[in-house]
Amino acid sequence: MHMNSRDVMSEITKRKKPGVQSVSNFFPNPAMDQMTFEVITGNSTIVFWGNDSLVTRAYFYSCDKKELTQLLQKVPAGTILDYICKAGQFPREEIENSGFHPIASYCKRQLPLNELDKEPESKRERLLYDMYNPDCGNYASIEDLMPLQDLFAKVFDPRVDHLYPKEELQYMIKKNEVLVYKVNDRIESFYVFKREGKRLYSAFSYNNATADILYNLERRERDNARKLGMKIMYAWFNEENHKALRRTILADTNIRDYIFTKQE
Repeated sequence: MHMNSRDVMSEITKRKKPGVQSVSNFFPNPAMDQMTFEVITGNSTIVFWGNDSLVTRAYFYSCDKKELTQLLQKVPAGTILDYICKAGQFPREEIENSGFHPIASYCKRQLPLNELDKEPESKRERLLYDMYNPDCGNYASIEDLMPLQDLFAKVFDPRVDHLYPKEELQYMIKKNEVLVYKVNDRIESFYVFKREGKRLYSAFSYNNATADILYNLERRERDNARKLGMKIMYAWFNEENHKALRRTILADTNIRDYIFTKQE
């Protein structure tokens, strides 16, 4: 059967049991209001999946781990499942025994904005610091939407990177949450971010130019965020991206996103 997110929430409420621990990877967000889900249910479990941009993602709520495994086995092959939790605290056995295979693990890192962009000591970091140009790049325009989507499709993996659908990226462009650097009208670098109250979410970056260009774009927005009174910057890093993890000074929050795909 098919349901919208409101009906799914109603089904979850029916399965909540006082005093019984539940497991779930479902965190509602506004984007889900436009989604339609395929739904299967048990006495204590609901499993549902729907199209999220370029992939199908599965979600669940359960008070019965055995029943959860049985229902997850019915999810179509190729479906992606995320589980966000403290490091190591996820129902591995139930997920993997139902036919899901781990493909990535992301860690959430963050730091107060006032601890970023201090005058560095190392020569390499000092070089970029001294080369900073706050006027580098421009906020993206609607004309940049298609070229940006093409670059997203080329550079990132939609299974693990949670790419924005066209409508959401267009909305972010209108809110000045995308900076681009162009050479001969071609995007050579971009920085995509979200302003979430007092938090700056560093979402995506791409650089086909020199290192100072991306540094300029990212620092430009951090400076702007501080002017707006924002307090925290955070980002998600693939735990296999050792180069990025070595370079960032953001502190590990011990929060992970474990990502699985349903095998054939």
